[in-house]
Amino acid sequence: MIERTASLPKPLLVGKGEAARLTGVSVRSIDRLVSSGRFLSPVRLGGRVLWNRHALEQWIAGGCMESDCRQRRP
Repeated sequence: MIERTASLPKPLLVGKGEAARLTGVSVRSIDRLVSSGRFLSPVRLGGRVLWNRHALEQWIAGGCMESDCRQRRP
């Protein structure tokens, strides 16, 4: 049997469950935080609501600042 040493790459976009896991809050809390403007805005892809993993990780590392929670659009 062949062992795999390389792990799969992390997805660039994550769903609400993974966003909740990364931040340590419930899925329902994600909904409330997004509605109140205190969480990063999601992107919509087809019928899915997703968050940019890199932006989410940077936001967490930066202390989850509310003033930075709206993703800037080009």
